Amino acid sequence: MSQSKRTNGLVAALLAATVLAGSAAPAFAQATPEAPQDSSASSSGGSLDIVVTARKREERLQDIPVAVSAIGGAALEQKGIDNVTNLIGTVPSLFTSQNQAFGPLPNQTYLVLRGVGAAASNDPAVGTFVDGVYQPSLAFDTGFLDLERIEVLRGPQGTLFGRNTEGGALNIVTAKPDGTFRGKLRAEYADFNSVRLGTSFSGPLVEDKLFASLSGQYYSTDGYIHNLTIERDQDTLRSLAGRFVLRALPTEDFEIILRLDGSRNRNGYLGYGVVDDGTKRYATLDDRKVVSPDTSFGGSLTMSYDLSAFTIKSITGYQHVKTEFWYDFDGYSDPGNFQDQRTTQSALSEELRFESKSGGSFTWLGGLYAFQDIHEQNRNFALSGCTICAFPPIFNTANDVREATRLRRRGWAAFGQVGYKFNDRFELTVGGRYGWERTRAFQQGVVIVPAVGANDAFSGITSKSFSNFSPSASFSVHWTPDVMTYATVSRGYRSGGFDKYPGSSAAVGIAFDNEKSTNYELGLKASLFDRHLIASIAGFIVQVDDMQLASVAISPVTGLPVGVTANVGASRNRGFEFEATAMPFRGFKVRGNAAYTDARFTSITSPVGSHLTGDALPYVPKWTASGGADYTVSIGDAELNLAADYRYVGPYYSGNGAPPFDPILQVQSYDQLDLRASLKRDRWELTVYVDNVTDNFNITRRFAPPFQPFTRASVLPPRKFGVKLNYSW
Repeated sequence: MSQSKRTNGLVAALLAATVLAGSAAPAFAQATPEAPQDSSASSSGGSLDIVVTARKREERLQDIPVAVSAIGGAALEQKGIDNVTNLIGTVPSLFTSQNQAFGPLPNQTYLVLRGVGAAASNDPAVGTFVDGVYQPSLAFDTGFLDLERIEVLRGPQGTLFGRNTEGGALNIVTAKPDGTFRGKLRAEYADFNSVRLGTSFSGPLVEDKLFASLSGQYYSTDGYIHNLTIERDQDTLRSLAGRFVLRALPTEDFEIILRLDGSRNRNGYLGYGVVDDGTKRYATLDDRKVVSPDTSFGGSLTMSYDLSAFTIKSITGYQHVKTEFWYDFDGYSDPGNFQDQRTTQSALSEELRFESKSGGSFTWLGGLYAFQDIHEQNRNFALSGCTICAFPPIFNTANDVREATRLRRRGWAAFGQVGYKFNDRFELTVGGRYGWERTRAFQQGVVIVPAVGANDAFSGITSKSFSNFSPSASFSVHWTPDVMTYATVSRGYRSGGFDKYPGSSAAVGIAFDNEKSTNYELGLKASLFDRHLIASIAGFIVQVDDMQLASVAISPVTGLPVGVTANVGASRNRGFEFEATAMPFRGFKVRGNAAYTDARFTSITSPVGSHLTGDALPYVPKWTASGGADYTVSIGDAELNLAADYRYVGPYYSGNGAPPFDPILQVQSYDQLDLRASLKRDRWELTVYVDNVTDNFNITRRFAPPFQPFTRASVLPPRKFGVKLNYSW
């Protein structure tokens, strides 16, 4: 990171703003144009009425007994939220955890909701879905390209969404092409030599019958972390992503949507992160420049046929991802301590769903689901001493670990949900889902420890079946058409399986069972003042049993401890969430949310974690909050939008509680203020923005490398200036 890069970004933003403002000035007194479209309202002067598909059918957000946060595609672009992890701090109770002791990578990062998923394991506890298709990991994230909206569903969603949703679900809905020709060209430049170029096109190919859309994006940045050992930027990124959608309407009742997308990234990730010595320094000490390439592609085929009484829908999905990464294990200038890993994962799924028409007193939905998931992983790990490390003598020789794992999962599920409105006020909804899957694991490798005088070679093929029933029930009372209270009980689970990193013959063939959660929730939703104010509040208690946590096995050959995953814990998470958005007058919108979560271990039976009983879960801040406002005013035939967004994340802990490898450390609270100004005239829109206005040094994770004298940290970017130019038609 250099001062010149940041200065150049500021100069470019100011020059662009001056040019466009000058072109708008002569028309200052002309007629007021039509209000712009808003992400959560019909217009800047309209009501805050939002439609979501949280229950697999289109419904008003304020009418459903589910805690949901919805953000439209326009708002995502306006706020610069271009991937899943950028949502942190803006959605109540949402956070991330990492299952490795190094800087974040997409396939090693997991979402956390209401404290569930904080103990990262082999599978996520919060499922991600794109147009109804489950994404096995965040490595499948191709960026938020041409989206209609995203929905964050808090609480277990096992009944309708299935496995790996015990904490909740992220439902991503892409935009559908229609009979209107539209397009957009985007260009953005920001500090750290960050460049983003994007385009999207949509329109009819055959009138009223065939429609298509194409979107793409290129992004590159030099990053903001400097490597002091090799004098190079550490966290560079080069990314290319695209999506193609083809929509056909053979008849008025039959719809076919084909979606294809893919991405290619080259990440220069943080390794062990920056040196956490109390100074405000964006620097690391690795002895090599690490680049992690990953490639993903996939798609879905959705067919929907409307009959007179119900609708039949089929969703077929396929995803494939390949990732590679290498990292410096000691995080210092010593050569020879490193790990390299290669992962390939593919997933095929099919959902066949039948659902009744909306509007009657009795509604129902049911279906079948089947999937296959294949995960292949190869890892080499070398350790040969460290100058600054207090390694035991056994680690100061040329130790080596080489292993390969192949996991194949196949499963099916049957699910259903029914709702009955007793009258205009009372409604009862019940549902359930039974799922079964079988995992076959092939694990082999060798651990070479010269100081012991023996090698621990291992190989094994094991399989095990897992099943689960996830029921749900909710009762809602509509006191008025715009005020509702509800009570919900729901269950979810995270799939059992086998470790991806056996590491020893002692760990081969050891399976862990499903992790299960039960959620008790009371909520209130209100739309007031002709729907110019919407608000919701929910209180919850989540009981998590059979938690998949780090445990220890002892190698019978080397005598060394090896980390394994086992069902050795339970937790109770309690809290509340509040969200509100208001439009007090035309052109002005204010929003805010807050969440409190007290998530604690109630029992730990692992030998490495018994001291954690009663302690707070890692990666769960007790308090999170965010707020913002934006104001749109007409300047002749142009529109000026001014916006500010603030987020606060309270103190929390990081680590999995397995000293000396990943001890629990406290992370201090942090906050961030972002400002932006947009000027729109005809088809042009110019935006200048400043992220992290106060230039806070915000640490998101702390880690104490084994046997080293200091800790490391992951940090958010410093103050960042940028400018965006859009051309739409």
